[in-house]
Amino acid sequence: MATDFLVFWITHPLGIAIFFIAMPLICWRLVRSEKNLSRRIRPYVLAFTSSIVGLIILCFLTSLMDFGSRATGPVNELGRWATILGWTIHLSILLSVFVLPLIGLIAVPVAALLLRFQRFEMRNIVGVLVFFWAILTFAVWSFPDNSWAESHRFGSFVSYGQAIACGVAFIAVPFFFTLYFMKSRNFLTTDSSLGNK
Repeated sequence: MATDFLVFWITHPLGIAIFFIAMPLICWRLVRSEKNLSRRIRPYVLAFTSSIVGLIILCFLTSLMDFGSRATGPVNELGRWATILGWTIHLSILLSVFVLPLIGLIAVPVAALLLRFQRFEMRNIVGVLVFFWAILTFAVWSFPDNSWAESHRFGSFVSYGQAIACGVAFIAVPFFFTLYFMKSRNFLTTDSSLGNK
């Protein structure tokens, strides 16, 4: 698989430190010019954690549905759940290579900019989510990866759109709505960088 080398490198300590910790924190810090370190990082950490939990839940549900469609014979309960757990872990690691850098390099700076310019409202969050759903769907649809997708353009667009919508619902929505909850409960600071003095 073309992503094997990327998975191998990014799951090593240096790759994890760069892609999952350093890059998102740098983006968050550059956009939000706040002085208090703990207040600056806490919202980011909680939002990022909620996205990871959402990714794991999505992978678990996908593995659960796949097992039901791929099981061909009687399987004992222990074997069933062991298989589903293994698939969940494998899929979570594989998808995290693509998902987490996207969160760190797109969702983090967008959320920070919305916060900084006093635009972190529900309608703007929904607009951002719909916009990026459309962009990602079109980007994936533009490069079909099999003959069915090439010959069924409308059907593949709907299929990709549904898959990406699930990803947005389980991964991006928790990120933005964790920050929104913290802001609505005044857990996010209201200094001049947010414009809410």
